[in-house]
Parts: sequence; structure tokens; C-alpha cells
Amino acid sequence: MKRVAVGMLFVLAIAGCESGGLAQQNEQLSRQVAELEQELRSRTGELHQRNETINRLSEEARQAKQTVQEQDAVINKLRVTEDRVRGITENRELAYTVLAAGAGNNGNEKVIYVKGLTDLKEKETFLLKAAVLFAHEREVILTFWDDERLARQYISGDFDAEETLFGWSGFDSRFGRIDTTRAPFGLQLYLSGHDSDILEFGRYGITP
Repeated sequence: MKRVAVGMLFVLAIAGCESGGLAQQNEQLSRQVAELEQELRSRTGELHQRNETINRLSEEARQAKQTVQEQDAVINKLRVTEDRVRGITENRELAYTVLAAGAGNNGNEKVIYVKGLTDLKEKETFLLKAAVLFAHEREVILTFWDDERLARQYISGDFDAEETLFGWSGFDSRFGRIDTTRAPFGLQLYLSGHDSDILEFGRYGITP
């Protein structure tokens, strides 16, 4: 009986030792887990800050790029304006002929023939000069043509308005239009008979 009791005590002693060792290991593992979780939280916070920094820098870069583009647009517009002013202030005489005051069904239209304009740039420069020259005109439409024969044909109304898909081919000779019958006044450069640009210049604004 004593042997059994001694054996039991020995077993319990061993079990106690093993239990104590496991508890110690468990405590160590728990500390390691806590340390890893703390490090993970720290790393996560750093990554969050880095992402915020990256997003902020990206937004600053986007805004800077937009500013550069806007400034480039302003610079280009100023260069165009400078070029226009230079052309307008040249001493070349404006050679034109008013062929009619009143064309077809439009009694307030003046048809003007301009000789010697060879390209679109010259036509635009002439049109800008004409905007100054005819600044006194009110309640009138001025159309500018580079072919006298076609301009006179337009005045007489002797043309086929449906000659082509885009209308009468003679309109290719009309290169400009000033409209003072509305506000703001309109300044229009024709690129072809059916295509045109609206010019912003002085009192002349965008066609509504």
C-alpha cells in the first residue's frame, strides 16, 4: 500500500513539473503573440501613413499638372492674341469694295469683296482689321468674299441653294461675317462653305 502511495506521489510530481513547464511555455508564447500583434499594429499604422502620404502627393501632383496645363492654355491664348495684334497693326492697306447694301431677302446685309487674300491666315487678319474698321456699324450684317463673281451671284440670288449636300458651292468664297444685329456682336471666320470659327475679339463674343 505504501508503494502505491509513493508511486502516486511520484506521478503527481512529474505531472506537476510537466504542467508547470507547459504553463511557462504558454506564457512565453502569449508574450510572443502580444509582441507580434503590437508589431503588426505598428506596421499597419506605418503603411496607413505611407498610403496617406502617397495619396496626398498624388493629389498635389495632379493639381500641379492641371495648373501647368491651365497656364499653358493662357500662354498660348496670349501668344495668339499677340500675333493677331501684330497682324492688325501692320500698315498694309485694307483693299475692299462694298458691292451691295442688302442681299437677296436680307435687307440689312452688306456684301463686301476683298481682293488679294491668299490664305486663311490673311483672311483672319483682314477680318480682325475689319472688325475695327466697321466698329461704327449697327444693326447690320457684313459678309466678306474673296471672289467678286460669286459675291455678285449671291447678291442677285441667282444660285442653287441645294447644289450640294452642304448647299451652294459658291459659299466657299465667303470667308467672313460680322453681325451687329445681336448682343454680343458676332465675328465669324469661315473655313469653308459649311464650317466656321467664332472669333473672340474686343466687343465680339461667342455666338449664343
